[in-house]
Amino acid sequence: MAIAALPSVAAVWMPRVIARYRQANPNIRIELFDALAGGGLALLREGRVDISITAGGDLREFDVTELKSERFYLVCRKQHRLAASRSVKLSQLQGEEIIHLARSSSVRQHIEAAGVTARADAIQVEHLATVAALVAEGIGVSIVPELTLFHFERAGLAAVPVRDAKLRRPIFLARRKGKALSVAARAMADEILAQARQG
Repeated sequence: MAIAALPSVAAVWMPRVIARYRQANPNIRIELFDALAGGGLALLREGRVDISITAGGDLREFDVTELKSERFYLVCRKQHRLAASRSVKLSQLQGEEIIHLARSSSVRQHIEAAGVTARADAIQVEHLATVAALVAEGIGVSIVPELTLFHFERAGLAAVPVRDAKLRRPIFLARRKGKALSVAARAMADEILAQARQG
């Protein structure tokens, strides 16, 4: 039984999912690929995984179930002018040095779709741990989805909800169209759905 999951989902949901699954199905081998949205869908397309938990891309060729619609958060130092706000609008971030994730990430694609474009001199990195370290040093702020917040809690940063209806990241469970899941994969999908409902 093989599954691809966004790194945030792999870190936040999958340890609990796998622990419950192993308890109920001790003889089934599990492979977990923590992959960005495009990489997870490529693994699914190639038949290397049974299911993929993804957050974007062209999903028309797959059967998908929405698991969650994530809110985004401003992450900043606790001394930042917006750190104590109950929520912020994207317009309040004008002039801020925003640290961006790579253009290939689903996070970046959702942020750009909401109208936040990177300045030519903006720092762009691949990993959320790097974003957290840069923000902790006061180099800038960032806008990240809910399931990634554990990176920023560890760094002792403030997380403020972004108030923008357009800025949501849907998380999907995807499988190949027209191909029934095995009993083992169906049981894993059920565990993932249960975890998504719990949050």
